[in-house]
Amino acid sequence: MAADPSFETLLQEGLNLPDEKQIYFNGFVVSMTPTDAVILLQRNNKPILSLNLSHTLAKTLATQLLGVIQSFEKETKLDIPTLDRVNEAIQNANKNRNQG
Repeated sequence: MAADPSFETLLQEGLNLPDEKQIYFNGFVVSMTPTDAVILLQRNNKPILSLNLSHTLAKTLATQLLGVIQSFEKETKLDIPTLDRVNEAIQNANKNRNQG
C-alpha cells in the first residue's frame, strides 16, 4: 500500500492542475439539509458550481479554513475583513457621501 502524499506534494499537484480544473469564485451561498451541506459557488452573482458535502466534512472545512486564516492574520499582523464588513463600510461611505 502506498503512503499518503505529503501536504506539499498535494498542494503542488493542485497548483499544477490545468485551467479547466481550477475555479475562481467571488461569492457563495451556504445551506444545510437534514443529510448534507450545500455550498453554491458564484462568480459575479451567478452560480458556477454546487458542492454537496456531509455535515462532518463541512464543519471540518470551516474549522480548517478559519485556522489557516487566523494563522495568516497573526503572522502578517493584518485583519482580513469579511465580505459583510466590506459591504457595511461601503454602505456607510455612500451614506456619508449622500449626507455631506
